[in-house]
Amino acid sequence: MSKDDDVKKDGGAEKDGSAKKEDAAKKDESVKKEDIENKDDGAEKDDNAGDGSEKDDDTEKDGGAEKDDNAGDDTEKDGDAEKDDDTEKDGDAEKDGDVKKGNKDDKKVERKKIFLVDDTEFILVRTKQVLKDYYTVFTLDSAPSMFDLLEKVKPDMIILDINMPGVDGYETIKMLKKDERYEEIPVIFLSGKDDEDSIIKGLSLGAVDHVPKPYSPKDLLDRISFHLHPIEYDYELKVDTDKNVSKPAILAVDDSPSMLRSIHFALHNKYKVHTLQKPENLEKVIKGLKPELIILDYNMPVINGFALLKIIRGFKEFNTTPVIFLTSESSPENIKEAINLGCSDFMVKPFNPRKLRDKITKCLMKKDG
Repeated sequence: MSKDDDVKKDGGAEKDGSAKKEDAAKKDESVKKEDIENKDDGAEKDDNAGDGSEKDDDTEKDGGAEKDDNAGDDTEKDGDAEKDDDTEKDGDAEKDGDVKKGNKDDKKVERKKIFLVDDTEFILVRTKQVLKDYYTVFTLDSAPSMFDLLEKVKPDMIILDINMPGVDGYETIKMLKKDERYEEIPVIFLSGKDDEDSIIKGLSLGAVDHVPKPYSPKDLLDRISFHLHPIEYDYELKVDTDKNVSKPAILAVDDSPSMLRSIHFALHNKYKVHTLQKPENLEKVIKGLKPELIILDYNMPVINGFALLKIIRGFKEFNTTPVIFLTSESSPENIKEAINLGCSDFMVKPFNPRKLRDKITKCLMKKDG
């Protein structure tokens, strides 16, 4: 046999061997596939079998994992909520929120902002501690710094000292009331000046209240809450509920809430003081109240003091009831007209409380005499 024949044979043998190997490999792969498919079928059957199946186990595991995830989410949310609560409790927090006075656990609503203006650091620190759980408190040591902040933040209330260097509390409130951007912001004076003249002066300038130093934290919180929820207090008609029947009843009519507060403060110890802010309602309320003396403003919307006096004199039972005009209109013509209409006396704003009480006493004595 030639070498070429040997080479061919060897090549053929190698090809046959390769083919056999390929056939064997294919058979092995087919067998493996069948085995895998059979196993998968068996697994699927087992998975679809009773409650003890792996699928149920997997489902339970997945459900547990989801619950764990949700628990983790809830924990994260609770953590965020606690952080938010801590932020809201911070007096300087920018986030708004408010709590009903006296109970930190009460339901929170939008936190109201308060400017606390005083030149004494101790008062600023102490008062902020009192208020910070309920309000967002901005502490300021002077009126100029307050006006600077007003350009950026509008508070719901301003608590103001009277005695401050530079611009005092009285000048500050005058500036606030002259600016239409700030004139409606309620102002409470927190001051060591607690004499009657100082209190009346502050109220007549537009303050809603006066809290003397040293103060009770509960009293301060009560006053703030009272004035930040004006819906609870109707100035259209405020009836004095004092049950002391020996006190003479007085009706004060003025369109200015601050003036009504001033009159009430000046007289309430000695008289039952009813206040009416809407003069057009006088006819509806006067018979029910039966006042022994009436205090009238002159310049009021809808109906002025002179027209009201005519209405009062039109009722037989009030034909001789003393009427004192308390007004900023002090021209001789106005005084003369008021007297001609049956006015008992005339007093110019801002008023001195002692002089007003003296005039009332004289009018009531003249009536009884």
